[in-house]
Amino acid sequence: ITRIVNLTTLEVRAGPKVAQAGGACAALALPVGREGEERVQVCAIGGTDGNHNNGTFLDSMRCFSRASRSWHEPVERMPMAMDHANAVLIPAGTCARDDPSRVLLLDFRTAHYSNQRTEVLAIDLPEKNRQSAPAKRPRWYVYSNDTNSLPRDGAGGVLASGGGVILSFGGVYYA
Repeated sequence: ITRIVNLTTLEVRAGPKVAQAGGACAALALPVGREGEERVQVCAIGGTDGNHNNGTFLDSMRCFSRASRSWHEPVERMPMAMDHANAVLIPAGTCARDDPSRVLLLDFRTAHYSNQRTEVLAIDLPEKNRQSAPAKRPRWYVYSNDTNSLPRDGAGGVLASGGGVILSFGGVYYA
């Protein structure tokens, strides 16, 4: 079950039941609404189904539509299952004028307590992003892969400097 926190009253209440358990997932509000639905939806990316020590890693991005009160997968499955990902939304036109909005995933792991990855995965979000046919859904790709960097999982990240810099904080490196 999701939790909803009212920041004015600090009241915490139960939200919609998730489509699949996904502890240690990344979460973002993304412009992925389908035709006739609200444009921005809350999405859970990756995560672990089951116990943190030996659960199954997920390779999906599931988003909740308040209009239909249901979860859907607006994009293709990720090329690898993961948890502890750090997700950042890069607004359209940030790096180059014609660039689409883009989600980056970094600082994730693909095996329990090991195997952090140096790849940064990305998915470009179409301007209207209203396609309903599965064949037209956006696909994930490797945005960059600096094999000289120190991989870690469980880091936190934010977009800074007007969108030109991602700051990644903390995380763990398992040797």
